[in-house]
Amino acid sequence: MTHKLRQLMSCDHPSFAVTIRELERSTGHEGIDVRLIADIYHHAHVVMRRLGLDPNNTTAQELYRSLEAHRHNPVLFRDTAYVGVCYDGEVVSFNVEDVAHNYDMPFHKRSLRHMRRELIGEMVRRYREHPRTHDSTVEDHFASIQLVSGGSL
Repeated sequence: MTHKLRQLMSCDHPSFAVTIRELERSTGHEGIDVRLIADIYHHAHVVMRRLGLDPNNTTAQELYRSLEAHRHNPVLFRDTAYVGVCYDGEVVSFNVEDVAHNYDMPFHKRSLRHMRRELIGEMVRRYREHPRTHDSTVEDHFASIQLVSGGSL
């Protein structure tokens, strides 16, 4: 599942997979990364179904335009701050701030900044909350690949 997180983050840091693997090892291989991806896709598919889209037969541009058209629906974007999906090799953000920022923006210039910031925060939170990890260790791992709040994303 590391490749899916890497794709959502557009993280090309060579140590990303190693960092996630080490964090997973520190949790006793509890699958925090797998549960995070499952939660992301669950929330994305709920939103897509509410929009009348088939998650298995939707293009990135269709999804992007549909989210844009419903940008004023706060109920739709509940629990989607860290949600993004990849279709056709392109990441689409479900973060309401990105969706609002992207209004009338060409697809190739879309923002993913808010979703990525929230996803970093969600990853850090989930690993920090695990009883077998130490806060400083988790933060050091993410800092080593520049994936902390003040990082490069």
